[in-house]
Amino acid sequence: MKFASYLEAHTITEWRVYYFQYREAKQLLSTVSGAPDDEDDDFAPADTAEGTPLLTSSNLAPFFQYLEDEKVKIEGFMRDQVYLVEARLSGVQKQARHLMSVVTAKTSNLQMALSGSNVALPVIQKKGAAAAAAA
Repeated sequence: MKFASYLEAHTITEWRVYYFQYREAKQLLSTVSGAPDDEDDDFAPADTAEGTPLLTSSNLAPFFQYLEDEKVKIEGFMRDQVYLVEARLSGVQKQARHLMSVVTAKTSNLQMALSGSNVALPVIQKKGAAAAAAA
């Protein structure tokens, strides 16, 4: 399987626009280098003996600009994804703290209500405290 086909087959559809556009990059490189744009991923530099122009910084400038633009696009997408994950994590942590305070309050209320009886309730401990008590 060719790399471009493999890349397309393994993309997340919703994120496709943020992926590196390999085929476009390959076509642009072929255009600036004068090499034919075939589907063979084994790209070899053009042979200058046959009159094909050398690859220089001036004729590769559009290709390098394309790479820079793609890098900026991908970095922006990744930054946005990290922000979304951090926001979700913060929300889950807030919910966990709230649930823990509710459980602690309800346990305290039950312990006070049952303080006169012979029923013993297990004490809810944080994971680290439970491990230290067991040792």
